Amino acid sequence: MNIPGAQRGPLFFTVPKKNDSLEYGAACFLIDEGSKPFYAVGMILSKEARKEGEARFSRFRRSVEIEVFSHTYEDGICRNVRCLIEELAELSTRLSVQIHDSAQSLDLMRKYRIDTLPVTVLHSRDMPELRMYGLPLVYGYEPFLDVLALYGGANESPIEGNTKLKETLMAKDERTGVFPLNLLLSRYNPLCKDAIHWFLNLVITEFSLPAGKKAVPSIRFVEEEPQWFSLLPKKELPCINSSSRYLFWPFKVEDLSGFFDDPSERG
Repeated sequence: MNIPGAQRGPLFFTVPKKNDSLEYGAACFLIDEGSKPFYAVGMILSKEARKEGEARFSRFRRSVEIEVFSHTYEDGICRNVRCLIEELAELSTRLSVQIHDSAQSLDLMRKYRIDTLPVTVLHSRDMPELRMYGLPLVYGYEPFLDVLALYGGANESPIEGNTKLKETLMAKDERTGVFPLNLLLSRYNPLCKDAIHWFLNLVITEFSLPAGKKAVPSIRFVEEEPQWFSLLPKKELPCINSSSRYLFWPFKVEDLSGFFDDPSERG
């Protein structure tokens, strides 16, 4: 990082306050150095991670809106999620970000059916709203870039329709309302990429059906949501959950038979 006046410390780059060109959305906070206040800057993404993001985002064909919901007084995980999204938004003009204070956004949270924080909500034209709870780093970073590339209409998208999956979803019971659809996983599990790709195929296929658009899809990292892991009948991940049903890895289309039955009819 080449910033005029910067001084390298053991953990951060320290930059004189007068350097107004520093506008990173990273974890920036003021350090009192007597008469010389400094900003301490800790970037979430490495140079390599940013380069990978730029390569993916350069192929965007449509805009992606990202909304981040956080606490008024952020803890470490909320701050890291917000900073990660802000850093990614610096890499493409087609990525726009809105940061919401949860205390001032209760109506919006109800609209998006948000149940905990921090959460990131993705929007793009003709795509389902997707909620991501927790911090998509480690093994979660690359598939998160895949998600953004998909929502941005990038050509390299690996998600395609599946005839068997469509037939299975079309045969499911008609529902009168929305239903939750959760992918539970650990960002330290190498299966993150495959699980997220499979889940997105499911979500987008359901969204495309004439009777679709009823799922409320969420990706949940259990490091920030341990309560979900504690409820699993088997302590295994990845897992897809809808109401009281669980589908464990490896996911198979044939196992979806009956998975979306009306909850009131489940035994």
